[in-house]
Amino acid sequence: MGGIDGIYGPRTARAVAAFQRSQRLVGDGRVGALTWQALRNCKNVPPVRGPF
Repeated sequence: MGGIDGIYGPRTARAVAAFQRSQRLVGDGRVGALTWQALRNCKNVPPVRGPF
C-alpha cells in the first residue's frame, strides 16, 4: 500500500469500480454523476474489501 499522493491512478480506479459495483452501478472506475450521488448518499456503508 502506498500513501496518499493525489493521483487518480489504477488503484484508485479499481477502488472506485469496486464501490460502484457495491452500489449496483456500472463498475467503470469513472466518477460521474451517479457515482457522486451514491457517494453523497452513502451512510454507514461497510468498507469495500481490497486490495486494490
